[in-house]
Amino acid sequence: MYYNDNFDPAAENDFEKLQNDNDFEHMLENTKKIDRGYNQITKKYINYDGKSKSKKIDIYTSSGYGSFIRDAESGTYYNYKVGSSYEDLFFKVSFANGKLNSTNESNTLFYLTPQHYMKHMMCEVPQEIINNWENKKNLKLAQISKQQKNHSYTVEVK
Repeated sequence: MYYNDNFDPAAENDFEKLQNDNDFEHMLENTKKIDRGYNQITKKYINYDGKSKSKKIDIYTSSGYGSFIRDAESGTYYNYKVGSSYEDLFFKVSFANGKLNSTNESNTLFYLTPQHYMKHMMCEVPQEIINNWENKKNLKLAQISKQQKNHSYTVEVK
């Protein structure tokens, strides 16, 4: 009896069917379109020559309360939940200008640091906000460290 083995390493796969870079880009764009947290905005900025330019920026939002935190630039999911105290480990931004249209209906962005946010969004954050975030993150890291030290592990060998 014959059956189609989709996991046969010798079988042709979708990636091998791509003929050129345009096919790959098209497949990537289609994949992004079905991602519930994916958004693309156009940001205007002044380049080093003083000329106004536009740049498309890919943004990934985290879903609502209880979902995993997602890096706004890369789309990587972290093992921490939205709404938990572990949010303090991330620089959190509410993007409230109406330009985000993700199907998860979120406008919350999480970054590893304020510098990560500034580079991704081509903007500046006041030093006072950066300092306040660093203090909040350090308090959370100290709390995590204290909790780990308070847990004693016993191994019983028989």
